[in-house]
Amino acid sequence: MPRTIDDIADDYVTRSARLDPVAAAMYGIPGHEGELTDYSPVGAERRAELDRDTLAALAGIPVESDRDRRAAEAIRDRLERQIERHESGEHRRDLSNIFSPVPRIRGVFDNMPRATAADWADIAARLSQVPSAIGSTRAALEAGLDAGLVGQQRLVSVLADQVAAWAGGADAPGYFERLAGGACDQDPALRA
Repeated sequence: MPRTIDDIADDYVTRSARLDPVAAAMYGIPGHEGELTDYSPVGAERRAELDRDTLAALAGIPVESDRDRRAAEAIRDRLERQIERHESGEHRRDLSNIFSPVPRIRGVFDNMPRATAADWADIAARLSQVPSAIGSTRAALEAGLDAGLVGQQRLVSVLADQVAAWAGGADAPGYFERLAGGACDQDPALRA
């Protein structure tokens, strides 16, 4: 059981990285290179539960310095805002073309190293998780529709256009095809 504010923060980062491997990658936290985040209502609830548990643990820790006070305030503020957002249901209609699950799923590959066979194995493992991550995003959006939470039409249109561009077409390969081609360029044996 964590005994200091630093212990609570370290525990939160470790547990959060397991529940949100995409965020872990964006923050440079290693250990989840072949994973993607579960964006389903169940995955979102697990992340909110971690936030609530961390707030409860934080409440039980004595503040012994100004540094501890500032750290506790920053952690508390962030977690409370995340919980408020979760409870509002925003994650069930999240269609931003920058920060929603779809561009995060695509964007996480931009931050992955591509220098070694092990790097490409991590990319391949993560690529294999894309259908599941998209499925979990769809589950969240369907839950939002069931609850009457509908994304803004403009966001839907912009995101649809963005996804179409990533998909490519007859005259231009899509993002994931180009990404896989990079592996083949490095190691022709991967073409098979």
